[in-house]
Amino acid sequence: MENQQQTAHNIEAARALGSELRQLREKQGMDINTIAGRLKLSVEQIEDLEKGDYSSFSGLVFATGFLRSYARLLKMDEQEISGRLKNVVPQTTDHVYAVKRDKDEGFNYQSVEKNGFPKWILGVAALVLITGGIYAWQNKSNLENTQQHTQDSSAVQNSLQAPALKASNVEVSKMTEQNTQVIAAASAASDVAASAASEPKIEVAADELWVKVQYRSNLIIHDKDRKMVFSNIIPAGSERRFKGGAPYEVWIGIAAGAEANYGGTVIRPIEHRAPGKQSATFIAGKQ
Repeated sequence: MENQQQTAHNIEAARALGSELRQLREKQGMDINTIAGRLKLSVEQIEDLEKGDYSSFSGLVFATGFLRSYARLLKMDEQEISGRLKNVVPQTTDHVYAVKRDKDEGFNYQSVEKNGFPKWILGVAALVLITGGIYAWQNKSNLENTQQHTQDSSAVQNSLQAPALKASNVEVSKMTEQNTQVIAAASAASDVAASAASEPKIEVAADELWVKVQYRSNLIIHDKDRKMVFSNIIPAGSERRFKGGAPYEVWIGIAAGAEANYGGTVIRPIEHRAPGKQSATFIAGKQ
């Protein structure tokens, strides 16, 4: 009963804040298209903010970030903004936003138990295992194709050269164990060199965030103070770097093929996608 009352309170606070933003906008003579252009959002998303419906956003943290930016644009008092958002967004003692998103119903607020094993970790682990299995299978298939191609090429060369040799002129020498070790060491060194050449190392500072997208995508970054430090659509194959504001809240509109690294630690954005979604949301540099 207490949770239901809290949920109803949050929903009512969200609607009230959205209605007040709409009234301020109309009072200042600004249309929705102008607001959408300034915040780099669609008209529909601005309308959702004014209705208190955040289902069109990838996460509640981003919805509250845009609410804060919207309120600042309308010159609402900073302390009033913070107070209103506390009523809109329920928080646990760990300062983690406790929300459950539903595509058709928007955000449903619920209590979060601090103890207990999170079920989403099992889902992430299963996704990692599946991705690793597919990667291993593809590598094995590529290796077998390469070996077959090498064998075919050797057979063709042997058939073309066809040297005239006599058994009396041929002497077979047994390969010693030392020669075998030398050949194996040379082959391993060649493989390591080829791998290093094909995968250039990304230099990332200890407190630096590096993000690269494969496709043209929207990228939104919030710093440790929940302040938006970047929000824009960046070209395919481009990268961005951020420093001094960790932990960062990162949202990538199209996560497929995207790469991220914080302080030398690789982050795989595709592993943070919700089922059926193209976007990914994750936190980088969290202590």
